[in-house]
Amino acid sequence: TDRVEILRLDRDAIRATESDGTPEPDVVATVDAPVFYAETVERGKETWVVLSTAATTGLDSTAPPGARRQNPKTVEVLAASDRTGYGRWHRIAQFERSTPIGEYVSSIPTTNAYVFISWDPDLGLLLNPFNTTRDHGTILSIPPSWFETEVTEYAL
Repeated sequence: TDRVEILRLDRDAIRATESDGTPEPDVVATVDAPVFYAETVERGKETWVVLSTAATTGLDSTAPPGARRQNPKTVEVLAASDRTGYGRWHRIAQFERSTPIGEYVSSIPTTNAYVFISWDPDLGLLLNPFNTTRDHGTILSIPPSWFETEVTEYAL
């Protein structure tokens, strides 16, 4: 499928509907690749959700027949806060998947690209891109102060 929905479901809605039906999640964003990692960041009175997508190889085999497409080569790290109801997403970083030899030699498997993410209150948001054209295996840090500003994109 062309877009992957990011859904929000309030925990109170789950409790409230246990006896009277299924709660309905809200679509707060869409991305063009599967979400691989998620992290929650608490800064003052604000809660942020940080997501990283994966750049998988080949065709999207999980899509229904007729909707399969070539997966994107871009891995993104995105963040949104509860202040906007998770409705305004910021691109923190973006990386391109490196071309694996498996795309040229059929007997060798292909590899996906990811950005592992972790939060440390002193160091900030730690990013570790894997199988990317730049910064592969390098631990990068987005300072905690980023989550206190209205920056729309962070340049690494």
